[in-house]
Order: sequence, then C-alpha cells, then structure tokens
Amino acid sequence: MTRLSLILTLGALVALAPAAASADDDDKSGVLTTWIVTQGDAAVGSETLRLVKKDGGVFASGDRNLKKAKKKEHVQYFLQRSGGDLVKYRRAEAGRKGEGVMVFTVDGRLRITGVNTGVKTTDLADVSTQHVWDARFPSHLAFLAPKLKGDSVSVPWFDPGSKKTGTARLVRGAAARLADAKKQPVEVTTWTTEGQPGPAATLYVDGAGHLVGVKLADEALLLKGWGWEGKAPEADVDDDDAKKPVDPDDDGSNDPGEGP
Repeated sequence: MTRLSLILTLGALVALAPAAASADDDDKSGVLTTWIVTQGDAAVGSETLRLVKKDGGVFASGDRNLKKAKKKEHVQYFLQRSGGDLVKYRRAEAGRKGEGVMVFTVDGRLRITGVNTGVKTTDLADVSTQHVWDARFPSHLAFLAPKLKGDSVSVPWFDPGSKKTGTARLVRGAAARLADAKKQPVEVTTWTTEGQPGPAATLYVDGAGHLVGVKLADEALLLKGWGWEGKAPEADVDDDDAKKPVDPDDDGSNDPGEGP
C-alpha cells in the first residue's frame, strides 16, 4: 500500500467512527423493523433494521443478537448510500474489538478492508450501485423485497466478506398464508434465490413489498408477533427499542427502497 493510499484509508476510518456510532442502541431515529429468528422450533433472538432517509440519502443500521444454549452471536452493521451509490458499509461483531469488514469510497472505487483483522485491503471498481449481499444478515433481503416484480428479478451483488461479485436471480414461487400480529391470515408471495453468495433463501413478501419472513436451511426470520401457521414465536429481545416492530400494513413509510 502506498503512503497516499494509507493516508486515505486512515482518513476514511476516522470518518466512519461517528457513522458506526449511529447504529448504537440509543438511536431512536428513522423506522425500526424487528424479525424474530428461529432455529428449529426455538426462538433464539432477533434481527433489527433501522432505516433513515434524509437529503436524498439512505442510512441503515442492523443488529443481529442471538443466544442459544451457551453460544451467543451479536453482530451489527451500518450502511450509507447517496443517490443509489454506496458510501460506507461496516459490519462487525459487537464491542470495540469486534472483528468484521468495512467498505468505503476512495477515488471513485470501493475499498474493502478488515476491522480488527489482518485481512488485506482490496479495491473494487464499478460495484457502488450493486446490492451488498452480506449473508451474516438475512434481513438485508428487506431491501430487495420492494423490487420483486414479474416472474423473476436479477440482482447484481457484491459480497464484502469474500470480496466477490455476481448476479443473483430471485424467482417467484407459490403464495403462502401466514398469521399477522393480530392473528389474522395474510397471503404473501414466496421468492427463492439463485446464484447468491452464501445459502439460498426463500423470501416471504406481502402485497406492499415488505419482507415478512425469510427461510434458510438452518434458520428462519419472521416479523415479530407474526406466525408461520397461526402461531407467533416469542423471544427475549435485549434492546427495549427493538420491541417496537414496524407494522407492515402501514402507509409504506418503512419501505427500505434503496438497499445495501
């Protein structure tokens, strides 16, 4: 790495410090959505997405907090886009020394570097508008849900963990019936992923384009208070603010629009 590149990298890290802080639990801005995570029949925690749209930009922060037996997983991310272009992305284990990955813009290119790791820095060109497909957060699919139209949709992506790029295909499937927070039946559409980094997923999307649930091989996410078959799983969520899920039947203000 040249001296100039090192200076630019250090400057970007400093600039990201306040951005990462905006993902803290004390942040009450924007719109919050909570999904309960289940593994098998057991609810093991939650994923949350907080979305703020301001001055033509999109700011999103996510929190994945799971606890099963003696194993814990607590990961957080922050994302910023401006006019559709990615400005910053940071995903790391919770805590000051948490390991992870960071992406930021340098001279029109995206620079990917490790957070508290020895991962080598890599620059990627022509990927700033692509979807950030980070398999550590299945709820990132909420940003794709409003774009699912017709029989299939192609989604160019880049994976900050592997530093790879590609194109995924989401294919419309059969309709499914779930139970909403009022225990009323709601018909949703299923979409399956192909060509994605990480495990394949089935999305459950309502008529307004909101991500209601996700099923993967070993776990599932579902809006807090909802049920797959009329039974709503419950889980303890440490963040009190995360106990206020967004009503997916609102006027569309919780539509993520531009995605990671």
